[in-house]
Amino acid sequence: MSEWGTARPPVRPVRRTRRRPPAEPPQDPGPPGTPAVAPPELPRIPFQSSWPAPTFDDDPPPLPDDDPVLIRQAATLALATASERRHPVARCRWCGGPFRWVFEQHWLCASEDCAYRQLASAVRRRGMSENQSPYLFVPLPVQIEVEEDMTPNLLVAGAAGTSKSYGARWLAYKFCRRIAGARVLLLRLTYQELERNHLQFFPGEARELGAKYVGSVRQCRFPNNSIIFAGYCRFLTDITQHIGVEYDLVIFEEGIQFFVKALEEISSRARGSEPGRASMRAAGFTGGLVRILSNPGGRAMLYLSDAYITKTLDQTEYPEYDPHHFGHLHTTLEDNPYLPPDYIEKHLSHLSKARFKQLRAGDWTVQVGQFFDFETDLHVARVEA
Repeated sequence: MSEWGTARPPVRPVRRTRRRPPAEPPQDPGPPGTPAVAPPELPRIPFQSSWPAPTFDDDPPPLPDDDPVLIRQAATLALATASERRHPVARCRWCGGPFRWVFEQHWLCASEDCAYRQLASAVRRRGMSENQSPYLFVPLPVQIEVEEDMTPNLLVAGAAGTSKSYGARWLAYKFCRRIAGARVLLLRLTYQELERNHLQFFPGEARELGAKYVGSVRQCRFPNNSIIFAGYCRFLTDITQHIGVEYDLVIFEEGIQFFVKALEEISSRARGSEPGRASMRAAGFTGGLVRILSNPGGRAMLYLSDAYITKTLDQTEYPEYDPHHFGHLHTTLEDNPYLPPDYIEKHLSHLSKARFKQLRAGDWTVQVGQFFDFETDLHVARVEA
């Protein structure tokens, strides 16, 4: 009886049964005498370490030919078939000669010796269609000098428009192709700058190079287990996301924008990684490399000038500073033939005198934005003893 005085209906136990999976249809045994065929075994996946080498659907791209005879022939052919177009402003920093337009895509020095050196450092295309250049990337002389410089800490200091972003990305690509297991960090100040200057180009260029770009972690992975990490460091709190890994190459693009503490802390992690150590030693490197590409003018300008250019860093604040491990390479607008001939008139002529000297000539002695614009040649005089 329930509390309301009515009888409860009897509760019948529910009998639960386990459903059997449907029987598989009988297989055709085939004609009499056919031996039974065992089902194929699934491939066993071995245990992968925390840094697995990526797998690819096709073979890795071949490295550029190192046969000097073939490279000399390629340089001769490129100049022989080049158009008559010559850049009216840009000049080769090796010989002072003009650049010629070849393969409808690249600028080569008109001198065969310089063109040979450019093509010796070029990156060949994996497959070539009709009316297409056989090269993915032909470096300019200034880009080759940056690549060949063995200084551990190098500031590439110069004018605005010397192909720093493009050159920095291909410097990272070529380094990873050369050094097996390399760990490279490519940094911009903000994520937006990183996206506009690099991330949008990674997928297509990685595919052409035989690498793979993993966008979820902003990594470009190569068949030889080399990896490019793309990051940003706008605030001091962003520093910690880059100091837990050892790097073989750290690239700061527009280094004057970063906090000095970020430059110091992150650069200290360029001490060489374990995966790339053997290849780094074989290439003649005793440790990691730091490359800072920058125009003058910004919050880190004085630090970069003192540490890399004049090498007059305060020994009281930096007692262990060794100027022999620091250097700089000066670039000018004449190094980049990909700029239009009227670039200065259209894009720099509106600047103030001091800022014009910074961005046109790459002058690091001019300081803008203080009580007055400081210029060494104007405000400094020699005192005779």
